Amino acid sequence: MKKSVLGLILICLSAISYGQRDINKVTSWSFWQNAGIDSQAKALFKEKEELKGNEVKSREIVHYTNGKKIRTIQYFNVKGLVTKITRNYKEKINTIDYLYDKQDNISKILSTNSKNEIWKTDYRYNNDNKLVGRDTYDKKGNYSGSKSGYNSEGKIVFQEIYKKSKTVPIQSLNYTYYEQGSKESATYKVNGKVKYVWSYDCKPDGELINIKNKDKSTICIKEEINKDGNRVIWERNFNEKGELTKIQKVFNSDSIIISKKVFNTEDKLKSETSYSKSKKELKKTFIGCFTTHYDKHGEIERTVEQMVNKNGQLIKYESTGKSGHTYLYHYENGLKTSEIRVYKRSTIVDEFIYSFY
Repeated sequence: MKKSVLGLILICLSAISYGQRDINKVTSWSFWQNAGIDSQAKALFKEKEELKGNEVKSREIVHYTNGKKIRTIQYFNVKGLVTKITRNYKEKINTIDYLYDKQDNISKILSTNSKNEIWKTDYRYNNDNKLVGRDTYDKKGNYSGSKSGYNSEGKIVFQEIYKKSKTVPIQSLNYTYYEQGSKESATYKVNGKVKYVWSYDCKPDGELINIKNKDKSTICIKEEINKDGNRVIWERNFNEKGELTKIQKVFNSDSIIISKKVFNTEDKLKSETSYSKSKKELKKTFIGCFTTHYDKHGEIERTVEQMVNKNGQLIKYESTGKSGHTYLYHYENGLKTSEIRVYKRSTIVDEFIYSFY
């Protein structure tokens, strides 16, 4: 296949049927918020290697906003895992303790407020270290929890959320799959009653079919090589309103993304993003991107600029428009030392101070 000639490859994706609403919108993000690990711990887990490599023992964060100062201290073990967080505001101290199992999965979280009242959460995992259960008791002993199950291929087959009762879920999601492993359906129930069903379908030959039919349609990807030798991927997606959205992504010969464009149902450009590369490394390293968003009239609504350092850490995020703001991040040896968030009417500064083993 010559690079000067458009080469077409059709790849069919298992995707949500036309006209169906976004699963997180319908469930009010309940499963995203309640059926997983503590979000703060997950965020810190992403820094584990930097914390471990620098032998960080603790990190103090001093937060300044509107003339007020809040002091937070995070403690880590030699593996870079958070073990304790204390927060001091107006001489009131709140504490979070983290315990782990032998596989370094979080097994227990204890949250204690300034009145010494305790919230306790226990986590359970299967042999593949996938989360299968969470049990939480608030300061009064009230229960809430979640359960998850997986098939032999490790794909999730159900998620359940509990409140007060440990046996009767208040919300549930059940998934089925085709023999080849792609998702077939998802059923959402509230108090045992079906509230919404998502059907997934995919035509083997990779064609988009029944676009105007709200019950049956597929999403496919068309891949081509343009005259410059770049790989161009056209992807059809449906947003939370069930509207067809078309996305174009362009990659260079090193599979590094060059640009991205998003079009709405009327095939009008909604946003376009250009990606910057490092000249010192033959343009193989991503260092930032600039995105322009357009309104329904084709006028610029806002822009977003993001820049990262050589380690892939975000150093700048700047957004223009009605709610324009700028975030600036500074690092030393891979560790964040400051974070500045500038809004139209306020500026928030966080300073990070480390101690080491």
